[in-house]
Amino acid sequence: WVAGEAARERYRLAEVGVDDKDVVEVGRPQLAPIRHAGARAAGGGDGLLTVLYAPTWEGFTDDPGNTSVLTAGENIVRALLADPRVRLLYKPHPMTGSIDPRAGAADRRIRALVHRAGAGRAQPDPEAVAALEEATRALEELTRADLRQHADEVERMLHQQAPAPGRAQQTAEALRRWEEAYWAARPAGQHQVVDGPRPGLFSCFNEADVLVSDVSSVVSDYLTSEKPYAVANTSGMTEDGFRRAFPTVRAATVLGPDGAGVPGLLRTVRHPEEDALAPARAALKVRLLGPAEPPSLVRFDKAVQALAREAEVRARHLREDGPDAAASGPDQARVGVLGEDGRP
Repeated sequence: WVAGEAARERYRLAEVGVDDKDVVEVGRPQLAPIRHAGARAAGGGDGLLTVLYAPTWEGFTDDPGNTSVLTAGENIVRALLADPRVRLLYKPHPMTGSIDPRAGAADRRIRALVHRAGAGRAQPDPEAVAALEEATRALEELTRADLRQHADEVERMLHQQAPAPGRAQQTAEALRRWEEAYWAARPAGQHQVVDGPRPGLFSCFNEADVLVSDVSSVVSDYLTSEKPYAVANTSGMTEDGFRRAFPTVRAATVLGPDGAGVPGLLRTVRHPEEDALAPARAALKVRLLGPAEPPSLVRFDKAVQALAREAEVRARHLREDGPDAAASGPDQARVGVLGEDGRP
């Protein structure tokens, strides 16, 4: 199963033994929480653009194009902070600096820039802060695990109990309320470093008007919103070469290490009529993630149901013909083939 046409094509070109007729395009059902661009007016009604800078980490290689944090991050952040009508959310990859200490040092400098720029801005609303504290208590009550402080993943799994009926829905609703309370408690226009698992990346996507990132899955996930985005080119390639090398860049504004393209990026967000890349984003979304209709969750569910029916057909034939027939080949086992309606 693949997300869209691009992944199907990769299997076809790679010739690794995957028959094209066996490839099923199901989209990316995980992206369902990400809201489309039309669900929120740019600027959120207060005239401030929310820019999410979510660079990836340095990785295990010395490729200068892995992360923009090292060579472009500070310039990009300075350019964003220079615009008084921008609210910056900086969400670095949690592994930033884990391999290259220089990336960790650059990350700390970027954090300092954001904190200094945010000092003295509007103070949080006490009622909103109290609502966030209440939402936090409710969420922690549902997600708390009574384990020792340093329990590892294996110990957690050993002690994990089957959740009570309805708990998953309750937790999802509690998380939704927490995210709403979290953003409501942020002072208007406050620049912010977003750390930790909450709020998650998708929640930040929904809060943002535009994304700045690197070549990573962050960009392809964000693409489902069809909102504008930029990718930092720290690879040393020309812009044309960079666009050809990485499919997700083809619908992006490309920023160089000096961050000089930031004002132009912000202008296209504020003036959608100047956003020449909007058609490219829509087309690339379909190519990478599949069509919007039917929704990915529907296509995924349909594929699961079809696979289950096929398994039932195979199991019935195995019962009728016996396991020896199955071992001697598919012709003898009479493995079922589903028709267009998904039935044998």
